[in-house]
Amino acid sequence: MHLTPKSHDSKTWSISWRFGVIGLCLYRFGRHKPNWPSKKYVSKLFGRWFLLVFGMIFAIPALTDLYFTRSIDIFVWFGLTLVVLAIVSVAYGKWAAAYFDKMGR
Repeated sequence: MHLTPKSHDSKTWSISWRFGVIGLCLYRFGRHKPNWPSKKYVSKLFGRWFLLVFGMIFAIPALTDLYFTRSIDIFVWFGLTLVVLAIVSVAYGKWAAAYFDKMGR
């Protein structure tokens, strides 16, 4: 028995490949919202979630290090990391908005 993939499966795989698990979850839960056709909405949604998820990933080790070493140097490292993450999150959001706009949402 040969099973052929459905069209939404290839779309899901494509989104997962480009935007990862975060992007796939945001697409699945966000595409039914009335604001989804708005490029600005998609850009903000993807960018903010990227910043939130990766900010937490970097915040947990930073706070753990601060607790155990009591070194203030970690704040400099964490601040620079947040600046880089903010720039990357804007790029991630714009990339997602451009992709979904091109794809026809």
